Amino acid sequence: NTEKFVPFLNHYFSSLLSRLVTRKAEKIICISKSVLNYVVNRNEVSDAKLCAVVYYGFDSTKSYSSNLKSQKKNDLNPTLLIGTISRLVAQKDLNTLLEAYKLINENLKDSKLEIVGAGPLKSVLQDKSRQLQIYESTFFIGKIANVEQFLSEIDIFVLTSTYEGFGLVILEAMVAGTPIISTKVPSVIEILGPEYPYLVDFKDRESIAKFAFNIYQNDSKFDFTSYYKKRLSLFDPVSLEKDIYKIYQSSLSD
Repeated sequence: NTEKFVPFLNHYFSSLLSRLVTRKAEKIICISKSVLNYVVNRNEVSDAKLCAVVYYGFDSTKSYSSNLKSQKKNDLNPTLLIGTISRLVAQKDLNTLLEAYKLINENLKDSKLEIVGAGPLKSVLQDKSRQLQIYESTFFIGKIANVEQFLSEIDIFVLTSTYEGFGLVILEAMVAGTPIISTKVPSVIEILGPEYPYLVDFKDRESIAKFAFNIYQNDSKFDFTSYYKKRLSLFDPVSLEKDIYKIYQSSLSD
């Protein structure tokens, strides 16, 4: 992942230990090109030639209920329901999400923001929502069992991370058919494609709000369903199986 091999050690000793461990490896599988670049550039592997990229295999044939979103709107009656799934940690930069939602809520008073996940910054983020005067329409839900249902209920999924090793939740949101707004995290760009129109710079709350209004007002001519279907084909479980098999076969032949 895009983290130090040993979190509590400084970079030098962490990367040294990582290289010692990977010396025993015949192959090293990275879950994205972003992870591969990270471990190579940070000198985390004994030999970059051992590395290969294999994306997650994700079942995109799941059928999420199409009625959930309308049911949620009837219960809460929001004009716009924005959501995210995230650990409540600095990496996720949820401050930017709250600031973007403040801009949205100024124009759509009955909109709502739901944040699924737990973490050490919960109280800090709650205080931030109070300072922004959006606390009454911001809900910190904690961990949930049914991620699919949540993603089917919301109108827009927003990811504001500063880095990700992959971004499995993006695939989940795509399967749900939920419009996604995301920061330009390299691994997320690998998933959504560089041409995806709703990618924003880090900490760009104005663009997040602008894109949210664009989607809400249905000004976008973008066909999320067909685009997601095309991109999800890159993460087919069968492709994962074949790629893993090739790696083990090449290792055995070596």
